[in-house]
Amino acid sequence: MWRTGPSIPLQPVKGSVAVYQGRHTLLRALAVLAPHLEGAPLVLPDHISPLVQAAYDDRAVGPERWAPALAEARREYLKRLTEKRERANAFRLDPVRRAGRPVIGWLDGNAGDADDSRAGRAQVRDSDESLEVLVVQRRQDGRLTTVDWLDGGRGGLDLPEHAPPVRRAAEAVAASALTLPRSLTHPGVIDRTIAELERFVVPAWQVKECPWLAGELLLVLDERCQTRLSGSEIHYSVDDGLRVGSIGTPRAKGPKRMTPSFDLVSRPWLPVQRDDGTTDELSLADVFAQAGSLRRLVGDLPTQEFALLRLLLAILYDALAEAEGGRPGAPAELEDWEELWQDEESLAVVVDYLGRHRESFDLLHPERPFFQVAGLHTAKHEVASLNRIVADVPNGEAFFSMRRPEVGRLSLAEAARWLVHTHAYDSSGIKTGMVGDDRARSGKVYPQGVGWAGALGGVHAEGHTLRETLLLNLIPTKEPIFDTTADPKDDLPVWRRETPPGPGVLEEDPSVPRPAGPRDLYTWQSRRLLLHTDGADITGVVLGYGDPLTPVNRWKSEPMTGWRRSRTQEKKLGRALVYLPRQHDPSRAAWRGLASLLYAQRSDDGTTGRGTDESKPSGVVKWLTLLSNESVLPERSLVRTRLVGAVYGTQQSVVDEVVDDGVTLPVILLHEKRPLHGTVAVDAVADAERAASALGHLAGNLARATGSPPGPATNTARDLGFGALDGPYRRWLVDLAGAADPDAARAEWQAEVRRIVLGLGHELLDGAGQAAAEGRVVDLPGVGTRWIDSSRADLWFRTRINKVLPKPPEPAEQDHGRNGPDGQANPAPGSSPDPPDPPVPSTTAPHTDDDPSGGTA
Repeated sequence: MWRTGPSIPLQPVKGSVAVYQGRHTLLRALAVLAPHLEGAPLVLPDHISPLVQAAYDDRAVGPERWAPALAEARREYLKRLTEKRERANAFRLDPVRRAGRPVIGWLDGNAGDADDSRAGRAQVRDSDESLEVLVVQRRQDGRLTTVDWLDGGRGGLDLPEHAPPVRRAAEAVAASALTLPRSLTHPGVIDRTIAELERFVVPAWQVKECPWLAGELLLVLDERCQTRLSGSEIHYSVDDGLRVGSIGTPRAKGPKRMTPSFDLVSRPWLPVQRDDGTTDELSLADVFAQAGSLRRLVGDLPTQEFALLRLLLAILYDALAEAEGGRPGAPAELEDWEELWQDEESLAVVVDYLGRHRESFDLLHPERPFFQVAGLHTAKHEVASLNRIVADVPNGEAFFSMRRPEVGRLSLAEAARWLVHTHAYDSSGIKTGMVGDDRARSGKVYPQGVGWAGALGGVHAEGHTLRETLLLNLIPTKEPIFDTTADPKDDLPVWRRETPPGPGVLEEDPSVPRPAGPRDLYTWQSRRLLLHTDGADITGVVLGYGDPLTPVNRWKSEPMTGWRRSRTQEKKLGRALVYLPRQHDPSRAAWRGLASLLYAQRSDDGTTGRGTDESKPSGVVKWLTLLSNESVLPERSLVRTRLVGAVYGTQQSVVDEVVDDGVTLPVILLHEKRPLHGTVAVDAVADAERAASALGHLAGNLARATGSPPGPATNTARDLGFGALDGPYRRWLVDLAGAADPDAARAEWQAEVRRIVLGLGHELLDGAGQAAAEGRVVDLPGVGTRWIDSSRADLWFRTRINKVLPKPPEPAEQDHGRNGPDGQANPAPGSSPDPPDPPVPSTTAPHTDDDPSGGTA
């Protein structure tokens, strides 16, 4: 474009001068084209070459009155050209030398390979920085798509964020490239522009299978083809192209600007493992749609996985209850559940359900943000660090954290996961009071206990796929595992309750017991939270106490934990029976508690409580037992029971440990009409316990023989024994499903235990040293003074093993040196092979065949 000037008829406008870096080339171009603009014929392509040569020639062109302006423009051009040459000197190569001369030193001016960095681009061209972006659109429902205006059916194609787009969609995005204007790329702003563009990177697209999009910058426009970048508002239209203006520039009338949103229904945030072992992040809709091909959820911690599973179960219960069109509702009885199990499309109703309630799953909703309280604040409006909700940051153990140790920012996806986890497992302690919470005293709320799931010893069943896992834990609500007197209409997840949670305790109809069912319980709001954002990141949290829930006698409401009787609480509360969740012991492998995991343990004393359950199995295990008894699950099939829990320390104010274990069970163990398999499995655990105890006593006696305290050695040896038996027992338990004779299978197990533990005993004796061989006189509690050396410790050890584990029927091999013909140790001179037993402390195993050390080691 041109305008009238004083010295020549026309002057180029500022924009053209900026593009062509001065007036020289523009004026010469106008000068050589002037005759044709005045009517001289222009023949293409014949005139192209002469015109180009004339424009770049040094000879004078144009009318004489233009000469001063052209000369001034040329001086500016030559000055700028000189400056460019000086800047380029650092990158220029030396002149080519004569043939035969060495090339050493010729590349001294080389600055390395011309990569795609800003320094690399400076090597190959001398120009201002420019940026090219690929344009996509974020729809109002959260989906990412190609832009609308592409032809050939390429407009509006869905772009998944959990995986690379299909080739057609990826090529459509690659074809939507724009070069940003200089106002967004000049040296004073380009770093900010790049930083803001790099906030939106789709990790699933940065793979070699997606060469069209890997490494590219994306410009994400909203539904109206608008966005903000580097403090400017960007508008795009097919007619006008890209327009950049300052914030607040008047726009065409239309719908209101979209509020910030992170839609959990369509945005990926749930980490999953696929059948091939790879991991991915999916949205809620994708998780349910693909559940049949997914292996399981994989959280940042096992406790997070447990919390997310309960959220999915709440959604599934509610979606089935709302189902329309003749589909079954939420399962009430076994027969209803069987229909869901056999129907491969039984989870399809969830996708429709999520579509209807999409707004309820918006993490940033202005009025009812998911699992949060809008406007939540303290009296001083403090915003706490994200360390308060991220449980993998050890309290006071900065050196053991991958986060070093502060959590400054979280992505919206990761924050959503920790949000769910906080309601389930948040620690106790004094918390800042929220404005509007009547429990606050002097700005504080005193300890109300850990999150609900934190009080549990979590138990859930795992199938071969996520679909099977969801259904195996979807217990029908009218089976006696649950409280069948509850009204299903009262059982609602938090997002469907008419009154949203406020800063204080939620007050509802006192005549309706709560939790009213699994949907209510699995979305229980034990905390009040509000996430604070900065752009696309979460930077802080407001966290306070929510709705309290006591664990006393909830075994008819909470199926995902075992229960134990608490006589202490019976006295304290004045109740005949009190059951509390049975939490997991991190020092004890899951298979060692198989009896209490599978069956109710009854008291057998003759006083009050005769025949009363001392412990109760989880509702999940009861449900699996029902499926086994009704032959819904084949007897020889396997199901894994997963045990997850948190162990708290210092008055439950910190998480000390996370328990994650499991036992793969043959379904036949649960069958009431085939009790022998279950009995044998439990007895096999007792075999392992007794053998490990014998190994511990051996280590304790060897420590006494050297003058060392027996306790540490005993505990270490017991742990060693259980560690060595862990893998073999789990394999044996799986094989028990195909055993025709369970008693023969147990005999094989006892032989294996005997072999393993005797081998470990050999190692302990071989490493005991000369001091243990010489021995010493020690005072054994309840027995008296005795001489103990390694030979006598070995005798007592083998005597005990022979009692607790019958010797195999085949003849024992001769053990030269230490052992006699029957496999027992040769007794030391003057010693009895089986000395009298002393009193056994209550902390030892219940059998009475202890060696003279009395189990005190």
